[in-house]
Amino acid sequence: MARAKAAVRRVNSRSERTNEYAAASYGKVRVRTRARSRAAASKERTAVRRGAGAAAICRGYIIFLALISIMTVGMCVYYLNLKTKVGRQVRANASLRTELMTMRAENDALYADIVNSVNLNKVREEAMDRYGMNYATQDQIVWYNKSDSGYVRQYQSLPSD
Repeated sequence: MARAKAAVRRVNSRSERTNEYAAASYGKVRVRTRARSRAAASKERTAVRRGAGAAAICRGYIIFLALISIMTVGMCVYYLNLKTKVGRQVRANASLRTELMTMRAENDALYADIVNSVNLNKVREEAMDRYGMNYATQDQIVWYNKSDSGYVRQYQSLPSD
């Protein structure tokens, strides 16, 4: 009976790892010894990990990842294209604003020159002295009420009331 119970003994060292274990089969005890180095154990674990990972990735998953990657790259290209287009429009808008401000400044300067060049007193004197014009008297002014809302045209005949 003492032989039937076998003890498990483990020996660990830096250079070599040895596992001795007992396995019971049909009432007999067998002792198997497996010696392996640390490097061999590391290679074996790596191979097991790679094999398990490779088995987990199937063809459908690879196709899915490829499609997602292609879609991501496409969206990035589309985003960069839109960003470039918006940048161009912003620059064009800024140049048009600058042109508008320049034109407004020129128009304001020309308007100021025109306003300053017209002297109403000189115009009145020219009209009275050179052309013989006078201010209208009260008997020359005709007042009337127009029924529709509009404006009076210069060459239309006035109604006689």
